[in-house]
Amino acid sequence: MVKTCAKTMCESINESRRAKCNSCTSECAVLDGCNSATICSAICTPDACGDSGGECAEYGFEAVGLVSDPVVYAACMASQERFAECVERAAAPNPEACSFAALSCRREVYGDDIESIRTRACDSYESVGGLRERPSTFGRDLCDAFDAKCGAGACKEVFQPYSDPREYLDFRGNALREDVTAAGLRCTEEASAKDSRSCLDAWRSAIGL
Repeated sequence: MVKTCAKTMCESINESRRAKCNSCTSECAVLDGCNSATICSAICTPDACGDSGGECAEYGFEAVGLVSDPVVYAACMASQERFAECVERAAAPNPEACSFAALSCRREVYGDDIESIRTRACDSYESVGGLRERPSTFGRDLCDAFDAKCGAGACKEVFQPYSDPREYLDFRGNALREDVTAAGLRCTEEASAKDSRSCLDAWRSAIGL
């Protein structure tokens, strides 16, 4: 996760000015005899500065370096397609979900023998993919560190609507690649609680959790 400038000071100033201008012109539009060009002239001024300049007013985070695994994507799609063939009223294959899987999952989750996945016996098909169970404390490690940084219950707020994010992330930790879990854990090491939360929000969004 890389810290970036999400909004410069100039962008913040111009955004605030535009919002006030829009509010003024909207209010004026419903008033008889109101001339917005006159009434709002002091508010609706040209941009104070270019959006690309100035100091940073708001920081954000971007997921950099996560590599999509084409084998995982192909296996995920084959698994979903076979599941749809085997299970009545199953959801249609979801390419977006498989794109997220390709960015974050270990190959062991689906396997890498695509033909075997496509011809799997329906009576042995219990779920899409099928996590290979292994001990995971990822959820507890992440949430304990994040709550220590941001306050009790902070992890639950970030990972809504899951009632127990520790249990949910322990389970998902079985599937996630080590570079992906490491990136999430590094978010808890940011200097401020605000940055830690922003980082974790961006991490979750990047891998579709």
